[in-house]
Amino acid sequence: MKESTGLKVILLVLALTLVVFGGWRLVDPIGFHTFSGLELSDDAGLLSEVRGAGGIIMVSGLVVGLGAFRHAWSRTSVVLAVVVFVSLGLARLLGIALDGSPGADVIQGMAIELVLGGLALFAFVKYRTGAPSWRENVARADRKVYGGAVSPASTVCTCSSSARCRPRRVDGTAASTAAGQASTVFAAVSREPVGRGPRLAHITWRLLK
Repeated sequence: MKESTGLKVILLVLALTLVVFGGWRLVDPIGFHTFSGLELSDDAGLLSEVRGAGGIIMVSGLVVGLGAFRHAWSRTSVVLAVVVFVSLGLARLLGIALDGSPGADVIQGMAIELVLGGLALFAFVKYRTGAPSWRENVARADRKVYGGAVSPASTVCTCSSSARCRPRRVDGTAASTAAGQASTVFAAVSREPVGRGPRLAHITWRLLK
């Protein structure tokens, strides 16, 4: 996912909603259902089921909120938010179809869940990033091997003669050992499509040279 203040704000809003209402349902299930215009008996088994669902919602909110502070978690957080809110809203729609109208308060809550689910889906589409191309992977490996001493533009060579394709030194810094260079490149390009053999072999030769 792209790093963006807008994405962080969306994740925080979604996370706070899940944590507040999930925690309320976990700690005070009777009060939560009274707020929704519903009556909940004090049967221990029923309360246990309601608290369990509240705990899942609250923990989901914590994971969603984690994505606002740790970028590595942002994609997981957005996907989880989409799953939680959309599934809650669609489950309530199914309940209306099977059981009838649950009341204005519950329908209002369902509408909010679907809107927040749509917001999470919007964030996923707007801030997602595509997978890096094989050229970007090779360029990243080249920069890692040479520590910035090789111009990124020279990392992919289309010359017919390898003698004309030596990496261009910027500051004269020596490269790492041959074994380390080869392992770095092969690790970076191991996931590339089949058919790149000649070019990848040439890149490896450049690093070992």
